[in-house]
Amino acid sequence: MVNLNIDFLIRSSIEDIIGNLDSFFKSLLQEIKSYLNLNIVSLKVQFTFREEKKRVNYQKINFLNIGVKRTQKSNSLKISILMTCKKFLRLILLKEAYKCFLPPILRENEVVNIFLNQKVEIDLQDSEYIEDWKEIKRKYIINYEFIEAEYDRLEKFLRQEGTENKPSPFQFFFSFLRKNVDLIKDTKEEFSLFEKKGFYDKIFEAYTRKYSKYPDEILETIRIIAEIFYKVKSYRSMLDYQRYFKEYKESGFIQTKLSLKRFNENMQWIKDNTYIAPSYRVN
Repeated sequence: MVNLNIDFLIRSSIEDIIGNLDSFFKSLLQEIKSYLNLNIVSLKVQFTFREEKKRVNYQKINFLNIGVKRTQKSNSLKISILMTCKKFLRLILLKEAYKCFLPPILRENEVVNIFLNQKVEIDLQDSEYIEDWKEIKRKYIINYEFIEAEYDRLEKFLRQEGTENKPSPFQFFFSFLRKNVDLIKDTKEEFSLFEKKGFYDKIFEAYTRKYSKYPDEILETIRIIAEIFYKVKSYRSMLDYQRYFKEYKESGFIQTKLSLKRFNENMQWIKDNTYIAPSYRVN
């Protein structure tokens, strides 16, 4: 299993990166190519820097595009980086390098970019200015309800390492997207919190079913939790799901041999030991 090694990016000063930008970006692409075991999706990337006298108003900028302006023509992408945001250059470069391995239709997708942003924060957790980046995210940009509900799960999911027998969740994420592009058809659409969560749940469930050695009862409980969630579109407490389980099993909506007692025990275990327990709340 190849590990991702980007120490060269973390150790280098912003000035050194600016002075050798193309070289740093090519090194990132090669490192990520080995890590993901995937080829780059054909794209020529050119970086430039621009000055802007006005102070950056983060409230009016999409956090996922801070400091960056993109212009794409066929297979050529020009990325203009705002000099006043140069302290975030490591995060910008790493994220843009990851995006070179995505199908073009998904590169500006909001839910995909939130996923990438979380991974970039983990990869660069020891680098300079990372806390400034996180503060901007918390203060101005990402919907607080979504952060509270999903970011802990995303981080726990993405921090898992791969082994010789299975990919890491992030490696799986790229192969999953390449095979399931139709899961997100409109890249310009604003996604509701429920739609964002539904997308991540699909990835969590697909990875868990393929690579996690959970007992059949746990997998069955995960399936039921997903069915209930998509039916009621909310999660406030475990007690609610116990009630839904009893109601939907009696009505025939849920077909299972699990008893209510076993469902409750399994759900508690999932909540305590995995990243896939429901966390979405509706006020």
